[in-house]
Amino acid sequence: MEFIGSPVNLVNNLGTGVFEFFHEPAQGIIKSPKDFGTGIAKGTRSLVTNTVKGIFGTVHSITGTIGSGLAELSMDPEYIKERQQTMREKPKHAAEGALMGAKELGKGIFKGITGVIEEPIKGAKSEGVGGFFKGIGRGVIGAAVKPAVGVVDFAAQTTQGVSRTATMFQAQHNRRRPARAFGEDGVLEPFSAEKAEGNELMRDLDDEKYEGELYLHHFYLPSPSSKHEQSILLVTNDRIIYKISKTKTSWSEKLRDVEKLDLTEESILLRLKGDRYASIPCPDESERKTIVETLQTVLGQQIAASSA
Repeated sequence: MEFIGSPVNLVNNLGTGVFEFFHEPAQGIIKSPKDFGTGIAKGTRSLVTNTVKGIFGTVHSITGTIGSGLAELSMDPEYIKERQQTMREKPKHAAEGALMGAKELGKGIFKGITGVIEEPIKGAKSEGVGGFFKGIGRGVIGAAVKPAVGVVDFAAQTTQGVSRTATMFQAQHNRRRPARAFGEDGVLEPFSAEKAEGNELMRDLDDEKYEGELYLHHFYLPSPSSKHEQSILLVTNDRIIYKISKTKTSWSEKLRDVEKLDLTEESILLRLKGDRYASIPCPDESERKTIVETLQTVLGQQIAASSA
């Protein structure tokens, strides 16, 4: 799914853009000619930003996956680890993405050339003559693979920068209400304030880490760390997320790993595969029962879908 670039995310963005391209002018024409003109501007802006965000975000996912696969062929654990750490850094905009991409391209070329000399030396130091010849093999392979990874990473970082520029531009023109959510069948649903809010919470969490998933439910709960804050429980079509603030996740567990739900006096206990546990603090008994019933329904649907 990651290789084809999060198609749900692409469809969501394109669907939102197209819908608002027609919806905003239609809403405006009911009020006045001026509002109609404003609606055209808003709809066009939404169509452009969501299209750019969706397409370039998908290209980033594809190139990032290809780059990871190519990097594995280098057979250089240090290089692979260093690349993984670098690729976790996300550009804020297109210019920064191009700069980060250029650095990765230069690094790939440099590592490929120097590896021809360095790999045999490292191999000889660790394994003697046999290691020397192994190092020659790694160096030759790296000379071909690492520059190729650099080219792919340049494309990945640049396209991510463009996508995030669209996101930043969109944030500067906040809509009057959150975007409508898509249903599990990919169809744009009638506006629901609760679903729109939950969908936006999910997208904002952990720097859009879960944006490709479908929002299902969310609950506000008392924060275990502060009387003046709320924690949030989010349920998607793939996982349960408990967060202690609007932007920081406490834990996230896949639905398929949940084996049983238990009620305690102050919380809901999730029994997970591998003898693991996750807790949802919830002092209100009625709220606990509501959450458990909701989770049981979602888990039941997930089991039915996986066995179909």
